[in-house]
Amino acid sequence: MQIPIANKAEDLKVTSILSQALSGPHLIFHLGAVLSFVALAFRDQLKLRTVLLFSILMDLIYHLADGPAWNEVFWNVVIFAVNLKVLVELTLDRTHIGLSAEQEELFSALGALTPGQFRTLMRLGKWKTAEDKTVITTEGVVPESLYYVLHGGIDLRKGRRKFATVERTFIGEVAYLHNTPASATVSLRPGTRYMEWPVKRLHKELEAREELKHTVMSLIGLDMALKVART
Repeated sequence: MQIPIANKAEDLKVTSILSQALSGPHLIFHLGAVLSFVALAFRDQLKLRTVLLFSILMDLIYHLADGPAWNEVFWNVVIFAVNLKVLVELTLDRTHIGLSAEQEELFSALGALTPGQFRTLMRLGKWKTAEDKTVITTEGVVPESLYYVLHGGIDLRKGRRKFATVERTFIGEVAYLHNTPASATVSLRPGTRYMEWPVKRLHKELEAREELKHTVMSLIGLDMALKVART
């Protein structure tokens, strides 16, 4: 029995459409669509945005090859750039990539921070080295900065009493918490390495970052408890 010519023509047409859809730029377009679907299946933002980045790239290649369609190319580039920026931020928030050995040591000393929170604190503060004997707080005067001493010698004078304390500690934390004058004059010995955070800037940033604020308060609270335990 012969197959009707109309059916043959229809079959050839379907075959031609499928062949065209699965070849060249069209295959790239469909691959990009599949990757978009796969990306949406991830709950983890890092995985989702990584796969989505490749999906956008496939779509960009398709529109460049098929025309090119400049309107679609423009918006794909914009979406690609925004997604890449967020992906980099997510990666830095979860990894230690780019941290120096000194930053790694401070990160380990502080303990409770995520890598992203730590990077935020680093942006708000400044590393310093005491070239000579450096007074950082004065008894009876409200400090303008909060300090964390990583390495070096710390001398305190409270009234007529003089004593030393250990490194890896906050200085000015009580005044920072309660906006009160410093309870002691604290000086650092030459070569002491420390971080300094301007109080006003730190307060402003932490008020906008509730989770980071709670973490920093916990760190300061733990530091104060350790100081009490040592006395």
